[in-house]
Amino acid sequence: MYAAFASNSCTQGASRGGSGSTGNSSDSASSGSGAPVIVEPPSQCLASNAFCKIDVDCASLGGYRCNTQLQPPQCEQLYCGPENTKCSSDDVCKQSLKCHNGGCNACNLCGNLCEVDFNTNPANCGGCNKTVPAGHVCVNGVASCPNGTTDCGGKCIDLATDPDNCGACGMACPVENPSSVAACGKPCEQPQNACGCVSGHCKTWLYADTDATINSCSSVCAKHGLKCELCWISYGMGTCETKSCDVIPPSMEGGSSVSGHFCRCAN
Repeated sequence: MYAAFASNSCTQGASRGGSGSTGNSSDSASSGSGAPVIVEPPSQCLASNAFCKIDVDCASLGGYRCNTQLQPPQCEQLYCGPENTKCSSDDVCKQSLKCHNGGCNACNLCGNLCEVDFNTNPANCGGCNKTVPAGHVCVNGVASCPNGTTDCGGKCIDLATDPDNCGACGMACPVENPSSVAACGKPCEQPQNACGCVSGHCKTWLYADTDATINSCSSVCAKHGLKCELCWISYGMGTCETKSCDVIPPSMEGGSSVSGHFCRCAN
């Protein structure tokens, strides 16, 4: 079981040594809780009595930087500070270390990090190197879909708008043919007649072949698991008439004036 938040720490502490001390960070005491004690750098890293406020104050020494984490700040030799010694920048620590939270740190958690929040880190979700799939987020250490989406076969889908997963995973809306209804206007451009997956409901226009045995819009929509909302019958030349979903219009053969029979279906 991984902790929700992990911080890299060293089991070694360090004895406190100032500019007049010969203390070394490998001879250490810990805080008692397992966390390392951050101590002064060893005296050989510090320029004797070279106190500073900013880096330029150490420029004349050559190869020193102002370690403002010390009280008072003091010029420290570059790349000298051992692990768990006070620092204000990476380059006062030994080259294999980084300055993290005011102390030189090995930062080897999950490869090269000083700390990781396993609850939210998408590259280390629930543990080191556990990357969440594309489109997912890390929530409480588990790969999850963002709010407003649902996991459908490993992909985060908006069920309110996705025509292949409309209202539920795998619920595909029938392919519509709004161009064939153009004789009766612009059926998909009207807000009240929007086509596709609308608020999790399939809404589509289907062509009812008036020469087929099943030719009422109720029957046509039912074949796709949908219900009829509207029936349009076109008489050509832009003349259309709204009919009941159960109406079976005259055949388009035999001189009938009917040129199209269109059904608006929804679930």
